[in-house]
Amino acid sequence: MITTSHAVISVFAARHPQLRERSTAGDRVAFVIGGVTPDVALYILNIGAILYYPLVAGLSVNDAHQKAMNDLYFNSPWWIVSHNLLHAPFVVIALFLAGSLFRSPWRRRVRCFAAGALLHSLIDIAVHHDDGPLVFFPFSWSIRFESPVSYWDPDHYGWLVRPIDLAVTVAGAVWIIRWWRTRNTAPPSETVSAGAERR
Repeated sequence: MITTSHAVISVFAARHPQLRERSTAGDRVAFVIGGVTPDVALYILNIGAILYYPLVAGLSVNDAHQKAMNDLYFNSPWWIVSHNLLHAPFVVIALFLAGSLFRSPWRRRVRCFAAGALLHSLIDIAVHHDDGPLVFFPFSWSIRFESPVSYWDPDHYGWLVRPIDLAVTVAGAVWIIRWWRTRNTAPPSETVSAGAERR
């Protein structure tokens, strides 16, 4: 699933009435950040590969991208660790449990961040056929759940899931923009009362 869809889903989940009643604004922000952060390492590594291999090895940008996603992603220890640090369920659950070691309000923030990352991970596991997160990392560096569905691979319903993925991003972006405009144009009294309700 593309990162923008993860962002939309995280924002939508953070706006759920039950979560809003039990959390602060800072908790919800941590949840949304956790929902998108797992993909950051892959973007950085990909950009590095696209810059490095054409300059040093003379590969085209497309060949550098293919090397990154078809070779380094599966075989480079650096790539495996970086990508699975916030994608692997065991690691993210351990982070959630470690949140109890922090003092309030960081205890809740760390747990909300980990919960957002776990949601991201579970979605990715469900929509990647053979290139999803390592489900038992760091105990296993090779086992991935082979979902029958892929968000991009046409051999595994990518032709259906990809348009849905894009639709989620577009519809979610429209919803977030409308919510943000309504929030920022509400009369001061309504904004204050809404803030009081959220507390």
